[in-house]
Amino acid sequence: MFKETDELTGFLGSETKIDGNLITKKLLRFDGFLKGKIYSNDSVIIGASAKIIGEIYCRNLKFDGELEGDIYCLERAELKENSRVNGNIFSEKLELHDHGFVNGKVFVGKFARKKLEEKFESIKKELGIEK
Repeated sequence: MFKETDELTGFLGSETKIDGNLITKKLLRFDGFLKGKIYSNDSVIIGASAKIIGEIYCRNLKFDGELEGDIYCLERAELKENSRVNGNIFSEKLELHDHGFVNGKVFVGKFARKKLEEKFESIKKELGIEK
């Protein structure tokens, strides 16, 4: 869960365009365009101007942009009022604000745990991330 004391260690603005994967260990805010995967051991904030084609893997997520792909969130995903997700969501907890949009399946709690464990092990191997 996000705390006021969490230190933002990375910010990529709306003019950022990435074709590839974005890997971070700490809190990241992303407002640009990405075609690939985002992986964080910590929390991720996706701003309203962001457009992502790919997948997001993180501990906690605040999402307010557009995603064509799936979300894998170990603890808590918060989809804000501008969020548009065309894909599935797997998260321990989920908060969907008014006007947030999801076109896909949503799995929370015990229904998400096994898939989350499998996907995080798989993505770590794929991206070459140590445990």
